[in-house]
Amino acid sequence: MLVKDLMNSEVIIIDSNDSLLNAISMVNELNIGRLLVMKKGKLVGIVSDRDLRRAAPSNATTLEIHEMKYLLGKVKIKEIMTPNLVSVRQDDTVAHVAKICMN
Repeated sequence: MLVKDLMNSEVIIIDSNDSLLNAISMVNELNIGRLLVMKKGKLVGIVSDRDLRRAAPSNATTLEIHEMKYLLGKVKIKEIMTPNLVSVRQDDTVAHVAKICMN
């Protein structure tokens, strides 16, 4: 079996200089779990809904909503993303990908 038989080819991207606030909005509106991070047309990382929750203020915060939105607008995706992704080709076998994951 090949990677292309299992992969999702519809991906949503975000720029590395985009804000945490925008990423949270995208993930919530589109009901997705991750965004691929691009910089000048090159894939540079990934940010998951877990990364976004970890970087956002706690529900127990005493900040006003406008203060929270201001701060979320200041945090850049490049500051919270996971860089250095390992990628595979769509014509690679699932067995090959499994070997990569085991290393």
